[in-house]
Order: sequence, then C-alpha cells, then structure tokens
Amino acid sequence: MIDSGGESTGSEASLTAVSAEKLEGKNTSPQPDNSPRSFAVVAGMGFELAGTTVVMAGIGHLIDRYFGGERGLGFAIGGLTGFGLGMLRFILKALKQIEESNA
Repeated sequence: MIDSGGESTGSEASLTAVSAEKLEGKNTSPQPDNSPRSFAVVAGMGFELAGTTVVMAGIGHLIDRYFGGERGLGFAIGGLTGFGLGMLRFILKALKQIEESNA
C-alpha cells in the first residue's frame, strides 16, 4: 500500500470519522421524524386523486344514461375533469407538505 501522508484509510478511517462525528454532535444522515405519518399523508393524497376521478367519471356516466348518450362523452369529460381537479388538489397538498417540512 502507498502511504498517503499519515491519513488512515479503510475501516480504521471510518471508525475515526464516526467517533469524531459523535463527539461533535453532528448527524449527517437525515432521518425523518414522522415517516409513517408522511407515508399516510401521501397515500391519502393518492386515494383522494383516484376517488375524485372515479366519482366524477361516475357522474358523467349517469349524465350519459340520463340523456341516452351512446358514445360515453359525459363519462370521458367527467373522468378527465375529476382527474384534473384531483391532480390540482394533489399538487397543492404536496407543495404545502414541502413548505411545512422546510419550515
């Protein structure tokens, strides 16, 4: 091995770095405080997006049946509208979560 001027390498160096880090009180690995909660929030946002899409598509389907439409135009418009509204809400909630985590 080549001597690099007294600096230790390998497992000895990592042990020294870890013990020095503990002494200084620094923690370089970010660990979320509430990871189960944040997962539940994101999962809830996904279900909300899907639910909005399904409900609006269902309303469009009912409109199609009421007016006797055979092409499913109301279903398509309702589904796309529901997805758009759900995605808008999803983005707004995600931005709010980001702002809260940075504060």
